[in-house]
Amino acid sequence: LNNSLDKASGTDIMSYITLNLYPYGNADMAEQSDGETLFQCQHGQEECEDNLIQACLVNTETDFEQYWPVLSCMAKTSDSVNVGRGCGSKAEVGMDDTYDCYEGSRGFGILQRMDQKTKNANPEFVPWININGQHNEDKHDLGRHDFVAMVCGEFEDRDDRPEVCESSINYAPKFLQAGEELGVCKRVEFNKHQGGLIMTSAGLKIKQADSLKE
Repeated sequence: LNNSLDKASGTDIMSYITLNLYPYGNADMAEQSDGETLFQCQHGQEECEDNLIQACLVNTETDFEQYWPVLSCMAKTSDSVNVGRGCGSKAEVGMDDTYDCYEGSRGFGILQRMDQKTKNANPEFVPWININGQHNEDKHDLGRHDFVAMVCGEFEDRDDRPEVCESSINYAPKFLQAGEELGVCKRVEFNKHQGGLIMTSAGLKIKQADSLKE
């Protein structure tokens, strides 16, 4: 999906849709008896930290053209937290607000919202594409490999189609109306979790969590 969205970035197609990204993966959230909150992720604490910094980024820099080069750069590694500032510098995007979010109380609330948004989408694997709250396997598969073609399919017979669609020859089936919401949710099959993060409303506590507390 990164490559597919990379191709869409910088084209006029992004002005025809509302794109929501939910960096959460195969994670789960549980309230603990001591008042803390445990986020557990498929690949352990590091993945949870990656989810948190990426979620903070897309909620701080809300313009896709601003945050996508940074997010794409982060996603090419398994260490988003440590490469984030370098990715931001490369894209000429300031990262102070994103890291303040990551280290403070705002990140806690954002990760809670990512949990709810992800569960509401009911994904089965990663990445997962919903259009207006609905999932279609054929559209999903096309969007993963050619995001532009997926969107352009709706505009094939319209005079007001995005300019990039003039050169797109592999149109998707008609399904997307201009201005409709397209959400991308990131998740893999729910099964075992290898660790996670303990958080409170005051912010992040870097602490390995081997399993959910009763």
